Amino acid sequence: MTEPHERTGNASRAFRAGLRRELPQWRAEGLVDERAERELTTRYALDERGVDAATLAVYALGVALVGGGVISFVAWNWDRVPDAVKLLIGGSAMTAAHVGGWWLWRIRR
Repeated sequence: MTEPHERTGNASRAFRAGLRRELPQWRAEGLVDERAERELTTRYALDERGVDAATLAVYALGVALVGGGVISFVAWNWDRVPDAVKLLIGGSAMTAAHVGGWWLWRIRR
């Protein structure tokens, strides 16, 4: 089975929302027939709903709390951490940030 981003051709969320809003009017005006409407709905996954704001807020809060806990734990014990591990933590955080940014920029657009 293909991934959702492959089916949608990396179409933006705004494009999909606009198409979802316009497609019934196009159908009513005769610009597209039933088959074309079905194909567009399938291709751009217009039937699938995204994550709602409440769920996103709960996820963001969870990430912030877990991240804050990890940062607090490391900061509390920073004097006891060997220098090599400190270097590894800093290097890993920088590498993760760069890879994550590249992935968002090139892969997710």
